[in-house]
Amino acid sequence: MRIDPSCKTICMNQASQEFLKGKLSHIPILGNIANRIQIKKAEKAKNLLGNVIKYLNNNDLQSAEKYFIKYEKCNRETIKPYEKATYEKVSLELGYRYLFGNSVEKNLDKALDSFGKAGPLRSGLADKIYSWKNRGLKPQDKYFYLAEIFIDSIKLNTKSSLKETYMREAISYYELAGKAGCIEAYLRLSPIYFYGIDIEKNIEKTVDCLEKAVKLSSSEVSCLKVEPGSSAVFFRLKEAELNHSAASSRLRTIYPQLADIHFEKEEFKKAINYYEKAAEKLHPQACKRLFEIYSQGIEGHIEASQDLAKKYLEKTITSDTTIPFIDKD
Repeated sequence: MRIDPSCKTICMNQASQEFLKGKLSHIPILGNIANRIQIKKAEKAKNLLGNVIKYLNNNDLQSAEKYFIKYEKCNRETIKPYEKATYEKVSLELGYRYLFGNSVEKNLDKALDSFGKAGPLRSGLADKIYSWKNRGLKPQDKYFYLAEIFIDSIKLNTKSSLKETYMREAISYYELAGKAGCIEAYLRLSPIYFYGIDIEKNIEKTVDCLEKAVKLSSSEVSCLKVEPGSSAVFFRLKEAELNHSAASSRLRTIYPQLADIHFEKEEFKKAINYYEKAAEKLHPQACKRLFEIYSQGIEGHIEASQDLAKKYLEKTITSDTTIPFIDKD
């Protein structure tokens, strides 16, 4: 009778496991078999971990991940003490690769899982990101908090390349928070784009963020005003009104600047659009500029209009000359 080799292997493995548990310790030969199996498993695990490191060094994260999964399956019971340091180092490296999308598609869940396996090696940014996982917050607050982690990390680093990387991540999470309804996220983004903090300056994106903040805060104010009165609702309403006021004030400052940029490029229709938005908020220079444009017109582009000239002259007289500034903070 012929025995299937695969069945033989399974039986030997089961027998060695029983020996290791002490159930078949009275059969000496099984001790030698168990030892040989353990040695082979250790060698296999070592080779798998070596392949993970090799592919990581070659920026082939797909292969590195494949061998890392195989290693964990091979060593799913316990990570050997002499492998632990390497395992944690590899986990930390994988975590950062997933976090920043380095040679792989960004995956926050995989980054958090890898940081968790890094154990005591997890510190600084990795530890803050991992602690974020356990915060019981709404999506908009969780993403906002995550963005703040990257902003704080920028302050602790002097390397310009790292600052730019962290700022890109902060912006991406502020935008996710904003899309989830976080007004403060858009208010934080506006000075980053306006002053070009560790990124290229972009006034149009500044305006886009502030307009979204105004829209969200207006909607929130409207909803809260019809809710039953309570101290919690009162404070939320006041916060929404303050956010609306802050975003509107910043727009009042920025609209004329963006209009001037388009005017210099002879993009007159875009310029007038932003001048008019500023004039609606009684910005004195914008009102004066529109009065001048409609008084004389722009040949081939804008027709003169005495009615509009009169309208913006009256706005110029009644406009507020106090113009707010946008804080970098």
